[in-house]
Amino acid sequence: MDPDLEKQRNETFWVFNDIASKNPIPEMAIVDFHMVPSNSHAEWEKMSKELQGQGFTVERHDDPEGPTMEIRTRPLALSAEVIWEYEERLTLLARRYNFKPDGWGFSGVSTNEGFVGV
Repeated sequence: MDPDLEKQRNETFWVFNDIASKNPIPEMAIVDFHMVPSNSHAEWEKMSKELQGQGFTVERHDDPEGPTMEIRTRPLALSAEVIWEYEERLTLLARRYNFKPDGWGFSGVSTNEGFVGV
């Protein structure tokens, strides 16, 4: 695995386990992944269309810190492994369109837990 992905994977598992040690984790959740442009050639429209074609909900947020693409999954059985499976896939896709990951969060759908994220 490429060193950047390995570091990202380790961080995802560490953060998930840290959250789980402090909060109840819902069985099912919608996971939000945030991507930001890695350079001025980010292809917002193309990436958004591809993601929507794969069943994701996609929104652009123009925040004071800069623009962010929020990619939302359908409800998933929540675990660090599941988050990483989606995160790796989305990170590799994002690279093709000049984006990079900028965190994730989740909102429980089975226990009505609040939003938790990094």
